[in-house]
Amino acid sequence: MIEQAGSGPQQTTSGSHPNPFSSSTLENWVESKDDNLQEYWYVIRKRWLFILFITLFVAAAGVFYTISSPDIYEATSLISITPPQSRLIGEIKVEANHIIQKSYINTQITILKSLSVAEKVISYIIQQKLLTREQLALFCGDSVFPTFLGKEKNSPDLDTAGKILLKSITVQQRNNSDILEVICFGRDPIACTVITNLFVNVFMENDRERSKSSQTMVRNWLQTELPQLKEELKIHDEEIRKFQQDRSKLIYLSSEQSTLPTGNIERLKQELQEIKIHLLTAKIRYQKIQKVKGKSYYSILALDFFRESTIFEYLRQQELILENQLNEARLRYKPKHPKIVGLSQALADIKDRLKREAQAFLMRQQQIYRDLLEKGKLVQEMLKGEEEIYAQQKGDYLKYKESIRQRELLERRYWSFAEELDTLNSTIKLDDHNIQLIDEAKSPKFPSRPKRLQNSIFSIAFGLLLGIALAFLFEHFDQRVKSIEEIQGIVQSHALGFIPFAPPKVFGDSLAKAVVEHDRSHIAEAFRGIATSLFFGEDHPQKATFVVSSAIAGEGKTNTICNLALIVSRAGYRVLLVDGDLYKPQVHKRLQVSNDKGLRELLEKEATLAEVVQPISEKLSIISAGKPIDDPYDCIVNSSFDEILKEMREEYDYVLIDSSPMGMTSDPLLYARESDGMIFVVSMQKSNKKMLQQMFQRLRNLRIPIRGFILNDKQGDYIAEQTYYSYYGYSYKSYYQQEGKRKPKSK
Repeated sequence: MIEQAGSGPQQTTSGSHPNPFSSSTLENWVESKDDNLQEYWYVIRKRWLFILFITLFVAAAGVFYTISSPDIYEATSLISITPPQSRLIGEIKVEANHIIQKSYINTQITILKSLSVAEKVISYIIQQKLLTREQLALFCGDSVFPTFLGKEKNSPDLDTAGKILLKSITVQQRNNSDILEVICFGRDPIACTVITNLFVNVFMENDRERSKSSQTMVRNWLQTELPQLKEELKIHDEEIRKFQQDRSKLIYLSSEQSTLPTGNIERLKQELQEIKIHLLTAKIRYQKIQKVKGKSYYSILALDFFRESTIFEYLRQQELILENQLNEARLRYKPKHPKIVGLSQALADIKDRLKREAQAFLMRQQQIYRDLLEKGKLVQEMLKGEEEIYAQQKGDYLKYKESIRQRELLERRYWSFAEELDTLNSTIKLDDHNIQLIDEAKSPKFPSRPKRLQNSIFSIAFGLLLGIALAFLFEHFDQRVKSIEEIQGIVQSHALGFIPFAPPKVFGDSLAKAVVEHDRSHIAEAFRGIATSLFFGEDHPQKATFVVSSAIAGEGKTNTICNLALIVSRAGYRVLLVDGDLYKPQVHKRLQVSNDKGLRELLEKEATLAEVVQPISEKLSIISAGKPIDDPYDCIVNSSFDEILKEMREEYDYVLIDSSPMGMTSDPLLYARESDGMIFVVSMQKSNKKMLQQMFQRLRNLRIPIRGFILNDKQGDYIAEQTYYSYYGYSYKSYYQQEGKRKPKSK
């Protein structure tokens, strides 16, 4: 009927390893997969209206966009572009690799889609009247119309029309080949064909003119450059001849057979490198030492290189041990106790020794760093002197070799330019063109877009996926409790049971007495199951005090404790129900008793226990909260609550305290100190997981026992996911139909 208290997860025996292929492991894995699928399906069912709205919205937008879009035709023309081959330009050989070829093709694509080509196409269409005024307006807009009236070619209107026309032209490379596709998109198929072919023709004509112009320019430049190179060669020959006469001895030196003293240089470089390596570590330590100068010795001891010293590690361990012993002693003894005084003096001695050792260690590190600096400067000066001597002897020889190399470069450049000039003179009269037309554009018969059926299907699918994704995204960021597994992971305790959803039309204000006024309902059965787990099990206590609380207000703790008190009292036990919520008491309202005197008067000793107890039945009594108070926490702390609770236990079998929400006040902790355990009411789809984690961490820190938790589905539909209540579905349904017609009872 309800989920009973579990025994918690089973522990694996130490040293044993579960078989991953055992039947139980496979069954657990299959069950886990089924649970995940059920969770996914639950999220979809929970947010199906949101998913449906997103799907319909996206689908409607896609269908509307597709239907409202006009038919677009495309005309395609193919051209072949031959990239340049490998050429020798001066002393540099330009290889026609993949990068150069791709760069050349990209350049041609940019030229093809340039504004100048578009303006020439428009001008040619207007002059030859290849298209009507309406056809051209589909591509260029009304800005081209004034050109029909005789405006000049370079008018602002033609410039604007060219920019608009370029938006209809697409140029792309086919399968990484040398073939380009020139495509024109538009509403008129004939106009698309004419514009595509004109773009290709104008581009090819411009390329021919540009090629001839470039060849002529290069030839003129070579004719001017060759005489200058010849004159520079004569100057270099004269300089080399003069150098050979003046410095004949130096010519025989070479870098491979040099007798110059390089041994000292290599030795000094190696020594300097070793100093730099040691100095790097010393500098890091020196900088860290400078940062902690003047600070406490704790900051000094925090430096990482103190770990290298065993004496520091030993002293720190002794310091930590003494600090722990001193803290424990302060909890037991007064400040002037001999043990505290002795531990304090020992700790001070250890700290003083640590400080002295640290200061001495820091001084040694600083001195090491200064010595390395001085040694490095000395070696650097010696190395500099050796290098100056070597450089002075070899500098003149390197100048001579450089002069010879420059002369060779000039000679190669001269003969390369001469060969290039001969080639240009022989090919400039030929019509050598590297752009060829493969296919002309033909008029398309069918539009290329929009693809209405494909777009509609895609819109529906995309809308469905988007809706599901957003639904799971919202579910992921939702920090409310959604399942009993989440609660068990936070509370680390077992579930006493759960309370299904209670229809407000049926129960109204009588939910606190559901076990009496609605004894045939599934709500009453749920409370009976919880009472069985808590009070009537095999290990149930004969006398106990329980504190019932929740994380926030409105999770159903008052209704729960009232029903539990009624059930236990009807079973023959003496029960005392105490309204411990001094902030917003509700027990007297739910059970309709007086609130003139209650717990507040009992805590402040304004009344006795007998004066504040109000009997409800033979076995059930109630203590209401009493009159309002400004500071309930101070009232509880300054009272002898333990004595009052002891008196209650002597007269009653069970004392149930309804406390304020623990997530908002600290009163439940004061009650729980003297109780046998706390019972928490957690509401599905309302309790915050982070708040529950913080709350139960406080209980664990204070070592307050947790008897268990009750899952209340007041804000959710947890009952809809359970199959057990479907067994009684007919009887409960008929019960609700009968009860729904009745008005809630009032006393």
